[in-house]
Amino acid sequence: MGKVQKDVEAIRKARRTWWKVFAIVVGAIICLITTIHWPRNSSITVGHDTTRITTHIREDGTPDYVAWLNDEFGRGVTPENNAAVILIDVLGLDDLLDASERPGLLEGMGVPDFAFNKKNTFLTFHEFAKQRAATMPASAPSTRVDESESFLGFDLHISSEEERLREIYDGVDTNVFWRREDHPELAEWMDRNETPLDLLVEASHRERLFFPMVPKDAENALVYAWSFSVRCLSRDMLRALNMRAGMRFEAGEHAKVWQDVLACHRLARLMGQDPTIVCRLVALAEEAIATHATTRLATSGRLSAKEAKSMLADLEALGPMPGFAECIDRLERCSALDCMIEVAQGKVSAKEFMVSGDEEARMDWSWAVGRLDIDEMLRTANAYYDEILRCRREPTFAARQAAFVQFRVAREDGRWSAKRRDVMAPALGGRLLRPLFSRNFALMLLGEVAADVSRAGILEAMANMQLELAKLSLALAACKAEKGEYPAKLADLTPDYIKAAPKDIFSGSPVQYKRTAEGYVLWSVGDDLTDDGGAMEDPNGWCDTRPDIVVQVK
Repeated sequence: MGKVQKDVEAIRKARRTWWKVFAIVVGAIICLITTIHWPRNSSITVGHDTTRITTHIREDGTPDYVAWLNDEFGRGVTPENNAAVILIDVLGLDDLLDASERPGLLEGMGVPDFAFNKKNTFLTFHEFAKQRAATMPASAPSTRVDESESFLGFDLHISSEEERLREIYDGVDTNVFWRREDHPELAEWMDRNETPLDLLVEASHRERLFFPMVPKDAENALVYAWSFSVRCLSRDMLRALNMRAGMRFEAGEHAKVWQDVLACHRLARLMGQDPTIVCRLVALAEEAIATHATTRLATSGRLSAKEAKSMLADLEALGPMPGFAECIDRLERCSALDCMIEVAQGKVSAKEFMVSGDEEARMDWSWAVGRLDIDEMLRTANAYYDEILRCRREPTFAARQAAFVQFRVAREDGRWSAKRRDVMAPALGGRLLRPLFSRNFALMLLGEVAADVSRAGILEAMANMQLELAKLSLALAACKAEKGEYPAKLADLTPDYIKAAPKDIFSGSPVQYKRTAEGYVLWSVGDDLTDDGGAMEDPNGWCDTRPDIVVQVK
């Protein structure tokens, strides 16, 4: 029995030892897991590869991108050279801004005591039609729905008189010259807006256009919290200038006509100084309106050689439209960096940015706060925008488009994008896989907040190409006015009318020109890089190819 008892005691002792070892091992594993996954707030390292800016740093170590962007884009701006000082009245910003935004906007422009004058505010045709219809005898309501106000809870239907006026406005071709008696209602609208339109022309002569960025919430300076609408000139205004030019041309007031058209060109370039992609896209739309008006004048056959040469000289002095590289490198990049910081620090929920069709990404990501390496996220965002800018720096249009195609492929195959599963997997590795977790989290956010700018480059090239064709059409008009016929080839325009025939921005080859019995056809191959022989419309209907960019006199 003694031996048996000793064996039992030995077994019990061994078991206790193993239990102690097991407890120690399990405790060690728990401690290791706890250590690996324990949230640890990441500080921000100020530097070019992280925050991008090294000035305008707040006391808590976060960059103040709002103040930096305002200083960058507002450098050299004064109340005397800033077109915005005139436009705030024309745009009617007194009614658009709330009490919290107005002081910051006016102080940022250097005019804190600005006195708004509602008589200078542009009257949209929408409001003009309402006011004019209200003075007419009562009529049955129209069945047409007012889409612009339906979502606000107003009366969804408009009067039959208002519908008639809107149909007149929508049906007018702004590329056609017209007389007062042709459209008396439009002429009345022009007269009601004479002062605002003259102020637009005055504003166009200023060198700068700067509206300071004012956060709506002082404690949340996210760039995405701002409203861009107050900084976009209404296309209604540019259309009104264009329409007034058409009416004045038919009346023989050629000097006033060019004053209005040139103002459209200048305002487009002023709008192109805005730091946002949204407003620069609006600027391209404005430039398209102005360029079509210029081409309409050049191909009218009613300009003297002196007038055509003067117009051409004015356009040459303007230069090309501002590009998108600056706003991508500054505001778009800073917006993304600001987003990374706000989300990583838990000030804003990542879920608020998940607006795409990826339902899996719309989960509660609050558990990630503290586990993210902010510096790694910032480096990832900077590398992302560096790659976009590298694509834009390619020397030719074809090379830039090819680079963007490769970038899109890289996004699709996961090199520059991440899904929820790509974020969750490294999250299980805790601090050991923290860099990968942070990088993928940043890429997932970029997939939501980063704008697709590949199409912007195409629109920019189209605007500049259309302008080059418009300038050539003015040179051709001057030649025809002086010599009685169009030249056999564009080289014949040098040096009397142009210094050199421009290259096609898309193909890099000379712009195509063909003299015809009735006039000429002038064209660029367009963004499909296919020469369709000056075709203005695609005979096959909707397909992958697009027609050339054409100016034609026939």
